[in-house]
Amino acid sequence: SVKPTVLFFEGIEGIKKVWQDHLKQKGEILEFIGIEEIHPELQKYIKEHYIWKRAEKKVPLKMLISGPTVAGIFKVKSDSYELREVRNIDGSLFPIPLGCDIYGESVSITLHRKDSEPVGLIIRSKEIATTMRSLFNFIWEKAKIS
Repeated sequence: SVKPTVLFFEGIEGIKKVWQDHLKQKGEILEFIGIEEIHPELQKYIKEHYIWKRAEKKVPLKMLISGPTVAGIFKVKSDSYELREVRNIDGSLFPIPLGCDIYGESVSITLHRKDSEPVGLIIRSKEIATTMRSLFNFIWEKAKIS
């Protein structure tokens, strides 16, 4: 069997490193996320840097947002210029208090809420990425288009 590799990151800068890892590959990113409690400093980083870098590198994103699609400085919706497709899922039935991204043969998990210490993980495993991608696609088919 192939043993997964797990990388651990701490703090705001650690979360940014996890998100920068997403942009090292060309395939689409699939994301489960709840956006209402994202740390303000990370909201600013996403809006001013990450979204534009991802679009510049032509890396498409599909987001399943649990709960509200408006929070802080965000009003997240599908946007062809930003290469983003968004669907919404009921936050009371499927709460997601973190970010989970599937990309290439990796899965990242970021705890980035303003009321907790920012922590990130990257798991490099073809099997785990395949499983998470299957779960994402199943839910994507059932979710409401935003």
